[in-house]
Amino acid sequence: ALTVTREGRTVIEPSPVGIVTEQADFSQGLRFLHRKDRTVDQRYRAKSGKRLDRKVHMKESRLSFATAAGARLDLLVRASADGVAYRYVLPRGYGDVLGEASAFNLPADAGAWLSTYRVDNEGQFAQYTAATAPTAEYSPQALFSTPGGYTLLAESDLTGSYSGARFAHTQGSGSYRVQLADQRVSTDGPLTTPWRAMVTGDLATVTRSTFTDDLAPA
Repeated sequence: ALTVTREGRTVIEPSPVGIVTEQADFSQGLRFLHRKDRTVDQRYRAKSGKRLDRKVHMKESRLSFATAAGARLDLLVRASADGVAYRYVLPRGYGDVLGEASAFNLPADAGAWLSTYRVDNEGQFAQYTAATAPTAEYSPQALFSTPGGYTLLAESDLTGSYSGARFAHTQGSGSYRVQLADQRVSTDGPLTTPWRAMVTGDLATVTRSTFTDDLAPA
């Protein structure tokens, strides 16, 4: 499970991670192998956006796991001053992807600004709490008021080679599950999924953040 804390306060409660393919279930029974840490320092210039000159400083951890049958999965996690993100890396192919176990568990009473999912991603946002939001599928951009500030859920590095996502939610729960737009994602070799991103901080930090840009390739 993945938990995100900021200044000693839990903003994302323990949440499941994992991915399931035709040949391997990476959502349960994994054996931890090793961890490798590094620092990501980059500078780049954007053609448009909140600011043109960007400076990136993140800590990255690559957590390697194996199933009982020996299938390998790396969970890549990055953290910066304004966000946390993770993605799955399969060093070799294990057949088509059938879905993710990824979900975000928010405090039930957290304020929530959500847009019912639309293919064009241009719906209106309505305010609820994380638990009282109606049972539905929501846009993969969702804002919550979390302890000490706000958390924006998003995704990054969508290249067209992997399915886009939406959030599936059942009323009464604070859980928002990643549901892929396609029933299966065709793969024919190693796979790196898009980033599941959590931008967190006070409202000014969240609105000014370029975290999802910083995760994406040029």
